Amino acid sequence: MGIFQPGLLIDFDCNGVLPNSLTGNATVTLATVSLTIESSSNTVWLTAYATWSASNTSNDVKFTFVRDDGKELCSATDHPASVDTFTTAFTCCDKAPLTGTHSYQLQATGVGPNKNTTFTFTTGDLTGAVINT
Repeated sequence: MGIFQPGLLIDFDCNGVLPNSLTGNATVTLATVSLTIESSSNTVWLTAYATWSASNTSNDVKFTFVRDDGKELCSATDHPASVDTFTTAFTCCDKAPLTGTHSYQLQATGVGPNKNTTFTFTTGDLTGAVINT
């Protein structure tokens, strides 16, 4: 077990993924968190998972963490092996955050040639923590 540092956690927010869907190469916002960053030396730690299904196996789905200034921080792409239900989880750090109160989004985008592929998102969470580093 590590040594506890008082004041290590500055802010925290958690919001559920709202049921949503996208078709083709569209992009949808699945969840948003709002965090207050005190210093540009802070680190914003983002984690998310989303449960989803696809109407066919032609396209991939790309999950992206996006800061409110439009900066894409990182992404993860998943491929449906069947028309079953899947869960994708990933984490990312914003090591150069903007100071003040900012929002971070979990977005999903269809990737691939089939404009008729529909992705359906049913549940999940997006969490954000501001760490004093």
